[in-house]
Amino acid sequence: MFEDEPIRISRRTLVKASAGAAAAAAAVAPVANGLEAAAQDVKDVPREKTLILRWSGQDGRYVDQNLWNGYLVASSHQNGLGLLHEPLAFYSAFADTTYPWLAESWEFTPDYKQLSIKLRSGINWSDGTPFSADDVAYTINTAGELGAAVKWGVDVGTFLDTATVISPTEVQVNFKIPAPRFMFFMTYKYDIGFYIVPKHIFEGQDWTTFENFDIANGLPVTTGPWQVVLSSAEQKIIDRRDSWWAVDAGLVTALPEVERIIYLPAVPDEQMAQQLISNEVDCSLDLRP
Repeated sequence: MFEDEPIRISRRTLVKASAGAAAAAAAVAPVANGLEAAAQDVKDVPREKTLILRWSGQDGRYVDQNLWNGYLVASSHQNGLGLLHEPLAFYSAFADTTYPWLAESWEFTPDYKQLSIKLRSGINWSDGTPFSADDVAYTINTAGELGAAVKWGVDVGTFLDTATVISPTEVQVNFKIPAPRFMFFMTYKYDIGFYIVPKHIFEGQDWTTFENFDIANGLPVTTGPWQVVLSSAEQKIIDRRDSWWAVDAGLVTALPEVERIIYLPAVPDEQMAQQLISNEVDCSLDLRP
């Protein structure tokens, strides 16, 4: 296209885009129906403190709105779930550096058949229960036992002998064969990684069916700065919590400035473009030429 060539939009496309923009404006108001309405009232948050995303979905709706267990095969880490699970460590491809997070340090034996993980102290789940080595060992052992029935299970089961609690802040992982990349496997890179789950919530549950979703009773719990306050087929709302251990520990200087993240299902590109132009959404997963 030449620089001075006008962009021509058909009347039909413009009408479709305008209708989509009106629908988006309505969708930003929290949907309250059925179980979601009974679970918890959603407070008002200013638009300038809200990040609104047009993100994934199927046929304009979410089908994973109740799936907040990252080990369910049908769950998606991209639709909000990834915000709720902090990693033992995360890798920055830009800095080519691995940063300890829930874990403070780790060390392999020379034969790479044993891994010792030292966890940070002073971290709590959002329901007040301390985060500890029990959670880490339980998660690793259960994923290995379930194998192909859950996400990451085969990866763990291939190498794992057993994970043992040494102290509230130390886990020892023993392998059947040398596993020099096992810690990197558990480290977040890009947008994927091995979730550590709360033992006091998941123990006794069937990981292949447990959804980990009950807003009225605080599920899903998290160690991070975000909590789910509404999740429906029409939208997901994740609000900033009042405190975060990483601020208290000095790893970050302050809580996120964004106070609310709203996930809306994707719509056709014409509607998406119009909503971006009119500041009704801030980001979209996709917008193709």
